[in-house]
Amino acid sequence: MTYSEFEWKLCNEVFTMAMFYPEQNEEGKRYLYIQNWNDTAVYIFCVETENSTLVRVSFNHNGWKLYGSYEDALKGICNQF
Repeated sequence: MTYSEFEWKLCNEVFTMAMFYPEQNEEGKRYLYIQNWNDTAVYIFCVETENSTLVRVSFNHNGWKLYGSYEDALKGICNQF
């Protein structure tokens, strides 16, 4: 799964009633802040290299978790909500 597919699934399947604030810096690191209608906030930080993907997901009510792929991060986010 690519980052674009990951973001699309979050927008269209998981958080359909949320505001998304994506950002990418000059180093290619991606940040995504999601504010849901019930004041749930999710902050996602993604780093991709040639050999790996690192996704850190912070939940406003349950700390943060680290994932090694977009697929695992998506499953983890879905399990929280």
